[in-house]
Amino acid sequence: MKSLMIITLVLAAFFGSTFFIMASNEILTVESIETLLSRAQAFDKRLLFLLIVLLLFSDLFIAIPTMSVCILSGYFLGFPLGFVCTLVGTMLAGLAGYALSKQYGRSILKKIINDADKLNEMEQVFDTKGGVVILLCRAMPMLPEISSCLAGANNMRFGRFIILFLTATIPYTFLTTLAGSYSSLDNPKPAIYAAIGISLFLWLAWLMLFKGMRTTEHSGS
Repeated sequence: MKSLMIITLVLAAFFGSTFFIMASNEILTVESIETLLSRAQAFDKRLLFLLIVLLLFSDLFIAIPTMSVCILSGYFLGFPLGFVCTLVGTMLAGLAGYALSKQYGRSILKKIINDADKLNEMEQVFDTKGGVVILLCRAMPMLPEISSCLAGANNMRFGRFIILFLTATIPYTFLTTLAGSYSSLDNPKPAIYAAIGISLFLWLAWLMLFKGMRTTEHSGS
């Protein structure tokens, strides 16, 4: 478990550093993204679709306000096109994270944790608990990217990963884009309520998960 936490913190530090770099330089803020998408919509709706997909895919490499982009997708593209667009972008990011980590992650892990037994133990721990982490990965920024990279690096079966990631992503993109499609500059309440409701639900799910894990650990000891 300790090895898995170390790798998770390393990944969090990497993705977190991109967030601070982008935020400190005011690059790809919610306001700048909204302006960019507004201009793309005026030019060509197909360009807007591709731009949103690219933004969500790039979240694998740089910090993007994912929920805001999903809501804006629903606002600019409407529903269900906005839903399809965000689902494609978020799934591409997850698949790329899994594939890259599957190919190169193990060699990187060996440089961080130079112990075959600990690596095997980490793989077993992730095989047991990683599924729940992926299911709740939309609760926090960076966690979808971290969990997809961990899944690939720890050799989680692709079929299992894709089912879990889809299960986590479909409701998230569905609700955020649907709320965005009902929102406007004069009435932003659907988007606000959706953002609060989704975040609250996922945080409560995380809280229940941690309480369940602690109960299991105490009963086991």
